[in-house]
Amino acid sequence: MRGGLTEYKPTIERLSACNAELKLVIPGNHDLNLDQHWWTRHCQEEDADPDDHNKARAMFDFKTTGIRLLDEGNYTFTLRDGRSFTLYASSYTPYFCDWAFAYGSQEDRFGPDAVNPIPKGVDVVVTHGPPRVPHDDYSLDQIQEGKLIGCSTLWTAIQRTRPRLHCFGHVHEGYGAKAVRWRSKETAVSWATEAKPPFDLSNATKGESGALVAGSEVETLLVNVAIMDNQYDARNQPLIVDLESSRASH
Repeated sequence: MRGGLTEYKPTIERLSACNAELKLVIPGNHDLNLDQHWWTRHCQEEDADPDDHNKARAMFDFKTTGIRLLDEGNYTFTLRDGRSFTLYASSYTPYFCDWAFAYGSQEDRFGPDAVNPIPKGVDVVVTHGPPRVPHDDYSLDQIQEGKLIGCSTLWTAIQRTRPRLHCFGHVHEGYGAKAVRWRSKETAVSWATEAKPPFDLSNATKGESGALVAGSEVETLLVNVAIMDNQYDARNQPLIVDLESSRASH
C-alpha cells in the first residue's frame, strides 16, 4: 500500500465530509510523494512525475478541503469558543526498507537539540510511529511476530515533555490505548537503573463518548489509532478521546 494521488482523493473526500471544527492530518511512511526529499531521490525509479509532490500537497488545500496537512513542528489551535491547545506533529519514523519520512537509528529526532524538538508543556503530540515504552503491559508497538519496534528516543521525549495525549499509528497490530500515570514530579529519563519505573501503566479511563484525559501533567494517554489491521483491512474502529480544556478568558 502506497500513498498516491488516486488514493488521496477518496481519503480527502471522506475527511472533508466529516462534521468537525478541526481536521488535522500528517503523512506517514507510505505517503511517498508527500516526502519531498524521498520523492526527489526516487521519483524516476517510480516512473512518476517529479511534480507529483507539489500536486499531492495541493490536493490538501485547506480553503477547498477544510483539512490541515501538518508538517513537522509545533502548532497552536484556537477553537471558535475561545479554547485553545498546543500540538506537536511529526511524520517521521525509524528507517525501514527505504520508506518515506525516515530517520537513522542513531538520530534523536525529538530531543532538545533536534531541529524540531518536542517542547515542554505541549498538550498533544501526534507522530506517525509509536514510542518504545519499556513496560511489560505495553504492546502498542508490537508487531505480529512479537517484536517491539517503537522508538526509544521518542519515549525519552514523551517522558521529558509529558503531553496530555500522544496519538500515533504505524504498527497496525498495536491498535488500542494505555494511560501513563506519572508518580514523580521530576522528569524521569534514566530510570532503567531503578527497581521500577516512575510511572504506572493502565488501561484508558472510558467515558460516554471516549477515553478521558484529565487536564494535568500527572497523566499521558498513549493511543495507537491504526484503522487497518496487519492485513491492511480497515477493521479497527476510529477512537474518540475527550480532552479536558480550559475556556479562554475574554
